[in-house]
Amino acid sequence: MIIFLVFVMQSAAQLLFAQNLTIEVCDIEKVEGHLYVAIYNSEETFMKNNISFRIIGDLTKLPDNVRERLETCVAHTANNTGMSLVLAISYSSHWEITEAARQIAILVQKGELAPDRIDSHLFSQHLTTNFMPDPDLLIRTGGEVRLS
Repeated sequence: MIIFLVFVMQSAAQLLFAQNLTIEVCDIEKVEGHLYVAIYNSEETFMKNNISFRIIGDLTKLPDNVRERLETCVAHTANNTGMSLVLAISYSSHWEITEAARQIAILVQKGELAPDRIDSHLFSQHLTTNFMPDPDLLIRTGGEVRLS
């Protein structure tokens, strides 16, 4: 079973996913701090319950200490085989597709991949969601219609 959480990380320079909203820098820092503490406090529970913790999205927007804490939790829970908990941070399908295309372009540029070998299977291997099965059902709560 995979549980998928979406955590929208906002930056002072750019609002990600939120349309026509403004957020103060101090509020962003509070959210980042809460995320750090929440993951730190949850890691023992993840281990005790055999939960694999994964992250998808652009982690470069996070402060170093928060990103390192998340990556540590991912590494510590990597061998857990029960439920998977996936946290999406600064994630959008456009970002994911762009990143996959960028990775493939780098391989082609280095001469490690011939352009004629690019197909949907290869492309899907470069998606950050490559470890997840395609969803059978998606329920979006909160009255939102947009799926991005």
